[in-house]
Amino acid sequence: MSSLRRFEEAKSLFEEKKGSIKRVMALVSRECNKVGTHYKSTQDLFRGCFAELDSKVRHLRAVQDSVEQSCEELDSKKKFVEEGLKRLDEKEKLLKRVLQEIELKKMEFGKTSVSVGEQMEDVDLKEAEIRGLFEGLRLIQDKLNEKEKDLERRQVMIDESTRMLERMRYEIDVESQRLVRRSNELDSKERNLVQREKEFAYKHKTLEKINFQVDSEKKKGNSENIKLEDSESQTKSAQVRRVGWKGVCLSDGGMNLEQNGSNLAYRYITTSKNSTGQIRPHNRQASELRAGGDAKNIVVGDIWACFESHDANDNMPRSYAQVLEVNEKGGVSIVVKWLKPCPLQRGEQEWINAGLPVTCGKFEMWRKSVESPNIFSHRMIPDKYDPSIIIPCEGETWAVYREWNINTWASNPSLHRDCKYEIVEILPYSKAGCSTRGVRVAHLDRVTESANSFKRRSMDDSILISSNSLYRFSHKVPSNKRICIDEDGDLPHLFEVDLQCLPREIE
Repeated sequence: MSSLRRFEEAKSLFEEKKGSIKRVMALVSRECNKVGTHYKSTQDLFRGCFAELDSKVRHLRAVQDSVEQSCEELDSKKKFVEEGLKRLDEKEKLLKRVLQEIELKKMEFGKTSVSVGEQMEDVDLKEAEIRGLFEGLRLIQDKLNEKEKDLERRQVMIDESTRMLERMRYEIDVESQRLVRRSNELDSKERNLVQREKEFAYKHKTLEKINFQVDSEKKKGNSENIKLEDSESQTKSAQVRRVGWKGVCLSDGGMNLEQNGSNLAYRYITTSKNSTGQIRPHNRQASELRAGGDAKNIVVGDIWACFESHDANDNMPRSYAQVLEVNEKGGVSIVVKWLKPCPLQRGEQEWINAGLPVTCGKFEMWRKSVESPNIFSHRMIPDKYDPSIIIPCEGETWAVYREWNINTWASNPSLHRDCKYEIVEILPYSKAGCSTRGVRVAHLDRVTESANSFKRRSMDDSILISSNSLYRFSHKVPSNKRICIDEDGDLPHLFEVDLQCLPREIE
């Protein structure tokens, strides 16, 4: 930087001296032009005088020829000549003074020329110094270019290593998520077994009480009362649902929990009368709340749900994009490839043609673009058997349309803008992958004292959204799952959702 600064100062000094020399040369040129003009006018004057003298000589010769004729005319001519000579002398003196001034100007010009020569020598020295500086800067620039190329090669190697590590990280994340889901399934089965053991123990105690009562009545000899109480006890053992805060919960006709094609969520029971409303974390793999907007959370290869400005209705994350590249030079930008839906069921093509959003089903790669991290909402996990399929996963919370009809909405897209929503929890599938029957969901209701908290409407109630109605799903609403122990000793699921992904019109 100091060399460049000295070069700039030398360059500015050179330009100043160059301008000064130009001004001096212009002044000298003007003075020379003035002297030349004056000299030319004087020369013309002398020429006129000489021409006049010639005419006078000729006239004198004529007078001399006529002297004999008129002496008076000669005297007058002589006087005229004398007067002309006087005027000529005056002009000659004037010419001498002009010549002296010209000599003085020549001397001054000579001195100025010497000064200009010295300044030109200084300029030549400065130019030589500047050329030396230019040569040094050129060598430095060559070295910097070599270093820059070396750094670019290293950066390419680092980028390749980073992409390889990101791919490995993505594979590890997918595998870890699979293991976590498997662990959650095993935990759920374990809890179901514990519940069944509790039910079996309760039934065993109930039967022991019944047997004890039967034995007591037999001893008393009251056989009719024995039959009546035995019948009532058997009826009660098949119809018991719940006994107050003691936490007793039985299912109809045996110890298996209710199943309906997709396993309904289990129900917790507690035997403590002093249970409080304390909230404790559920054993989930990670927080689902919005991680977009930060390039650190965006990994190459991931599929993300994105907000899109053209969705003027409510700007929910209903568009999917796969990350191709993350650029952090000069501001973070993400190179993505957008996904577009592939219709499979009746009415889906008309729905797509109407410009309505699609968040479930089969997708394929579409156009490529560069986007800002701000549009990214949350990561989506495609089906492990077919990565081109995106469907709701067990334990997620989604928004679904109320009073939805694919044909009516496709023919009248304004119904989508005015629609209302429900928030649902995705229940376990009946088998791995997408159930051929559809997706079983449970309705969630907003907790009164919280804007972003929802709980299960009923632990035993669920609906099945068939596989040809997947377009009823509006979008995923990221959430964190909690378990709250209420005053009655029950443990309903509690979901804290991302408000930015929560529709306004919720039933």
